[in-house]
Amino acid sequence: MEKCGIISPELGRKRDFCSFVSLSLAFIMMAALCIVPATAESFSGTAGVIPATDDVYLTVANDEGVYFNDFGNNTFHILWTGGGLNSLHISNGSGTSYGEVTTTTDQSGAFYVTTTGGRGYQDDIFLCVAVNGTIPDDFRLHLMVDGYQWTPNPTPHSKPASDAIAYEAATLDEWFTKDDLIYGPQTWRPAAKTTYPLYLGQNVSDTSDQFRLMFVDLDGGVLTAHPLRVRYEIENLTTMATFNVYGYAQNANSVNDCVNSWTNCLSGSGDENSGWYVLGTPLPDAVTVTVTPGSADVPVNGKQQFTATAYGSDGGEIRGTPITWSSSDETVGTIDSDGLFTPVSGGSTIITATAESGASQTATVSVTAAVEKVLTEILLDSDGVIMYADQIGSRTFTATGYDQFGDEVTPLSFTWSSSNEQVGTIDDTGVFTGLAEGATTITAANGSVSETATVEIKQHPDWNVNLIGHIDRTLNRTDIIGLSPGGLMSYTDTRGIVWEGVNLTAVLGLVDDDDLSTFNTTLANLDYNITLTGKAASNDKTVLITSRELIDTDKTFIAAYKMNGYEIPETAIDGRTYWSLKLTGSAIASYGRNIEEITSIAIEFPPDIQRIDITSDSAITFAGGLPIKFTATAYDSSDLVVEQIPFTWSVSDSTIGTIDSDGHFTPLQSGTVTVTAAYREVSESVTVTVMENTSTPIAWYVDQSGNGDFMTIQAAIDYGARNGDTIVVRDGIYSEKVTIDKGIILLSENGYNSTVIDDSTRLEFAVTVTADNVRISGFVTGQVDQ
Repeated sequence: MEKCGIISPELGRKRDFCSFVSLSLAFIMMAALCIVPATAESFSGTAGVIPATDDVYLTVANDEGVYFNDFGNNTFHILWTGGGLNSLHISNGSGTSYGEVTTTTDQSGAFYVTTTGGRGYQDDIFLCVAVNGTIPDDFRLHLMVDGYQWTPNPTPHSKPASDAIAYEAATLDEWFTKDDLIYGPQTWRPAAKTTYPLYLGQNVSDTSDQFRLMFVDLDGGVLTAHPLRVRYEIENLTTMATFNVYGYAQNANSVNDCVNSWTNCLSGSGDENSGWYVLGTPLPDAVTVTVTPGSADVPVNGKQQFTATAYGSDGGEIRGTPITWSSSDETVGTIDSDGLFTPVSGGSTIITATAESGASQTATVSVTAAVEKVLTEILLDSDGVIMYADQIGSRTFTATGYDQFGDEVTPLSFTWSSSNEQVGTIDDTGVFTGLAEGATTITAANGSVSETATVEIKQHPDWNVNLIGHIDRTLNRTDIIGLSPGGLMSYTDTRGIVWEGVNLTAVLGLVDDDDLSTFNTTLANLDYNITLTGKAASNDKTVLITSRELIDTDKTFIAAYKMNGYEIPETAIDGRTYWSLKLTGSAIASYGRNIEEITSIAIEFPPDIQRIDITSDSAITFAGGLPIKFTATAYDSSDLVVEQIPFTWSVSDSTIGTIDSDGHFTPLQSGTVTVTAAYREVSESVTVTVMENTSTPIAWYVDQSGNGDFMTIQAAIDYGARNGDTIVVRDGIYSEKVTIDKGIILLSENGYNSTVIDDSTRLEFAVTVTADNVRISGFVTGQVDQ
């Protein structure tokens, strides 16, 4: 039974799960269901066993619907015309674009969707997730996808232009549950005009291997050079989950044919097969089973519900254990897979509940003479409804009566009443009409049996969202209404829901500087980060936006507080809570950045970097020598070190040497090259000399002050000296542990009175020699290990 409900004046009847949907939306959704083309050969499956192997429209599990809503009802079309099994693959990322079959017990991981076909692209990818056997109620799947998106090329059979594609760090970031597995039970998926397998080697004729399926729009496409990465994490999987993909093209062979005609191969004889399978943790074997009640007398015109509980060897309950029910005499009564016993005739029978392990328990049932069925309970479609003072309207309550066995009693009439007719009245058909603020109790009665529901009419509650920036403050309902005197921005999502609110820049303008009236676009050009914290489908979520995105006129970011013309209610709508604030807009939908129930919006201004210093063990090396590690340090306007700066490293000539993102320089050929570390507009450079690696001995100088080739002895050994070279160490105390692994001469410039090698830890030898033909002269050292 529902616990709450919100209605609008346009809604005549409350929908399931505390709906708050206007009649206009209901009409939109009803109309959308009529958009799918219907022919004698086309099929639309919204749940249950998929009705066809080809020319079938399937609903996606995404909260926001499909990325390309071609048919207006959030379905995609599998139509095998000109597609195939050889171009689309699932890869583990080991380097092959053709993919492979992967079976893993890891409950989190990543795979890649690739294409090798001559077409060279798929505009979108759909994921088929199938789980077999008994699925626990708390099963959950988290999908995080990144890759490229684009507007499909209007020319059929043509990939997008290179300047039309854009990388998105999150095309999808969403949790899915058992309830999203709406298709099945079945053993196959539609592909190639046949009952295609869900995993390699599957016998689709084996009806004991049943799966539940869902289809997820990954909101991203694949190109030959750009795969789509799918990261996942699974909770409470006890059997097996399979992942397969379908490729979509909007203009595959003709304009707007909008078909899915490609999938990963599972019917080949060699390396062309690919797929991803996750094995869960099986439930432990049941040792004992209990049945409740242990015995029952059931009238021949009645029913009895039995429940079974399984326990493991440790005595703990095993939730989700499959139970098989049976009756020893089905002429007396039968029992279904849910434990509901239905009498057939008088007599006795034994009910048995059996776990997969073989553990079982029984209960006895005596079927007695029929009794008179009487009304014992009335249920209302909701026991709590909220209306707001600015949208008072009417609401139809529905009452249903049940007898002592749980069967519906029909026909049945009810007497309706309202305890406070100043707040609202209700007529003989259950239509409640709100009148004024306050609370009233609605009663539906038949004789002595009745049920009640409350209706509350009230003002919209206030709410708070924390804003963190140059100044910190709290955003509330009054504030956001005040930010939109010139009208609201709106966005209609793929479900037809109209969201209204203010530009996110108006909210950020309250805290980005001292001027509360405007958004500082000069600061925004510094490309700082904005982090929004809230939820998505009741799961904690954070969304990252960069300030430069906000000044992109092609993108909209809306802080929405209205839904279909009315303020978002604080209670759930179709099972999902959005209150008080939702982020939406063209830059949010289908980019994995949907977020609602926002609690905070924080600006992270970039540090004020004024200068950068670069240090390294060496600025000279040989072609083909060891990589040199460069370290960059950033300083602010107070000349204080700023930690954790993401420097960008580059070289002036990559034929001489290359440098990676961590500052490791790899010498390739002789020459001089500039190494640069940069952060935003601030940079610093050093010159690196790469010498020809000849056989002529060279003398290298080590000077702590920086006036030599190297500043440490070990750097000279690692990056400069070769067998036969000489290292000359100038005056100073060198606090380092030296390992000599080359046949070199190590000399002090002015003798042991001026040059000391000191391993201050004294835990190991100051100098360790591991090579032949080493000569050391003119040092005071710790112990020498030869």
